[in-house]
Amino acid sequence: MDRIEAMATLLAVVRAGSLSAASRELRTPIATVSRHISELDAESDAIQPVIPTESSH
Repeated sequence: MDRIEAMATLLAVVRAGSLSAASRELRTPIATVSRHISELDAESDAIQPVIPTESSH
């Protein structure tokens, strides 16, 4: 996956408000837009979030 392209796709979805609107804006098949979002989601599941503790404040 090209992470930059996938992130640009995510940004387009947020700006456009939907996958289909982003697909039209990017002139990319909706299946590709959906795949990029799914790949980013799968990648984010592998990353553990950092949660601040009381001692770190």
